[in-house]
Amino acid sequence: MKIRLLEIAAFSLQLSSVLGAHSDGQVGRWIEQASTSASPIPFMQSDPAYDYTAVKFTSSSEGPHIDTLAIKYASTTGWEHVGQLGTLPRYRVFRKLKTKRLGKRSDIISVHKRAARLLPVETVTPLRQKTRRLYKRGTVEVSAPIGWRYANDTAWREITDPLYSQQWHLVNSKEIGHDINVTGVWHQGITGAGVTVALIDDGLDYSNDDLLPNFDFRGSYDFNDNTKLPTPRLQDDYHGTRCAGQIAAVRNDVCGVGVAYGARVAGIRMLSKEITDQDEIMALNYAMDTNWIYSCSWGPNDDGVTVQGPGKIIEDAFINGIENGRNGLGSIYVFATGNGGGAHDNCNFDGYTNSIYTVSIGAINHLDQHPYYSERCSAQLAVTYSNGDNRGIVTTDLGLRKCTNRHGGTSAAAPLGAGVFALALSVRPDLTWRDIQHLAVRTAIPIDLQDSDWADVAEGRKYNHKYGFGKMDAWRIVEAAKSFVNVGKQTQISMPADKANEKIPPLEKEGGESKPVERSVDVTKEQVAAAKMKKMEHATVVVDMEHRFRGNVEIWLQSPNGIRSQLAAVRQRDSSNKGLEGWKFMTVKHWDEDPVGRWTLQVRNAYKPKLTGTLKSWKLTLYGESTEPEPHHDVPTMDTEMPTMPTLPVNDDKGKAEKEPSKGLI
Repeated sequence: MKIRLLEIAAFSLQLSSVLGAHSDGQVGRWIEQASTSASPIPFMQSDPAYDYTAVKFTSSSEGPHIDTLAIKYASTTGWEHVGQLGTLPRYRVFRKLKTKRLGKRSDIISVHKRAARLLPVETVTPLRQKTRRLYKRGTVEVSAPIGWRYANDTAWREITDPLYSQQWHLVNSKEIGHDINVTGVWHQGITGAGVTVALIDDGLDYSNDDLLPNFDFRGSYDFNDNTKLPTPRLQDDYHGTRCAGQIAAVRNDVCGVGVAYGARVAGIRMLSKEITDQDEIMALNYAMDTNWIYSCSWGPNDDGVTVQGPGKIIEDAFINGIENGRNGLGSIYVFATGNGGGAHDNCNFDGYTNSIYTVSIGAINHLDQHPYYSERCSAQLAVTYSNGDNRGIVTTDLGLRKCTNRHGGTSAAAPLGAGVFALALSVRPDLTWRDIQHLAVRTAIPIDLQDSDWADVAEGRKYNHKYGFGKMDAWRIVEAAKSFVNVGKQTQISMPADKANEKIPPLEKEGGESKPVERSVDVTKEQVAAAKMKKMEHATVVVDMEHRFRGNVEIWLQSPNGIRSQLAAVRQRDSSNKGLEGWKFMTVKHWDEDPVGRWTLQVRNAYKPKLTGTLKSWKLTLYGESTEPEPHHDVPTMDTEMPTMPTLPVNDDKGKAEKEPSKGLI
């Protein structure tokens, strides 16, 4: 209790210093709520003097019994029991002072393996004290002139925010129909009220007049500096603030509005420094009954070379979110597909965007066309608006009444998608994480139909690796959500690994076409019946491959119905000779297909002559909807009452957008 009171006191000082003397009433209200908050300040800190290990006990160990096991484990190994890892129910963290004798990873593992033989342990994972740095998927080529204006919006004249007329992604009065189609939703009084979207990013400037009324401190935390409030501290900590404004900037006399301007936004600061595994795990699950949606405009480096994703322990944090978030209905994780298009990158080499637990959203410009920077891949569900051709996204910026018209990249697409999902959840809070994915698939609108990559797929839909199933439409999603029948529980068919060990024929000359390696597996009616699979959703393929030039390879998956997903595209910069070691690709192109029949993997060399490798093995897993219904989950309480905001000092900038980014940003 004493520690808790000290935390709240520190929180009070931090908040007062940011909001100033005019915020006394707000500080008092938030402190009172903090003292009873269901989301305590995380206690676990990493000390560089220690080695840390996460132990996952078997599923039979859940409950109070697991704490007894943790004590026995500590006694057996001599490692100190630190506590539970985030909110992962089966994980416990242990630590030991580093010594010269016990410092190597192999030594640490051997100690824990001995204990695992005596106790019900599933996995032992050394925790990295410093992880790879995650990269913001920020603005690309934005230079919209400040004097530019659209014609007056006739669709929604009641909004008087000074820069609303420049928010073409909400109402495009110049290229009619090239917008998110949200005004009809607002006319019904649907604005996202009762839903909180958390921005896992570089902070959130809650002092901005366009964000303060909708800021939800309960779902906020700073994992970079271990404080309750996600205050931007570095010169380039503007990214999360801009994304938050796209979602929930309020209707007032500042800047513009968010697509769900009645929703709340929380800030989870994680991208401003290197982080530990513990930080990332706790960020992904932080306040997961308060935060219904997590908007994530970041990932591995979009350099056309990197192959990287969450490790198993961090993947378990995603699983914890979809199983336990929102009272068991599942957290919604929305990820930007990446800005590596110009480097020929492909979002299937990003383990965050190609996870079945995330919704991957790419970008289109004001002409409903694919901007060069937006990555393509078979894991992409849909696209929505961002910058291109010198038109950026108008949103909030750092400062009391600051705005910008220079936001963009797939970083802008993900929060716009998250805001649309907030609108849907505000009318149907009982939707599960998979219901949201189904709605995205069923309501997306194909665009740029002259593009040659469009293919006819199941249920009369179309799919394109650049656009997914098409562009998001707020009105269509919300209307469909009103009468949507919740899908059945998730099921899967996991095929045995095919030990191919087959050499991939080399490309004889540049610009030519090589013969592919083809390997097939047959899915039977009996397997589908045993899995009680009604229709397909995701398909994953795990590939083991040796290769002298990894970026030389194309990989395709063909379904029994002849529909082909490109799992891997040529990446000219990726000269790695490491091949692929158990890399998992994912495709949504086969959504709603009948899975019965022969599935064929094709692997070919397609860029560099003579350089080749060997397909060692591959493993196909099909996920889909079961004929069995989802277990009942109580609908989360929707808290639509917003705290009364204090009167803050009036700034004389009148909510104008900066012609050049302030404080050296971008």
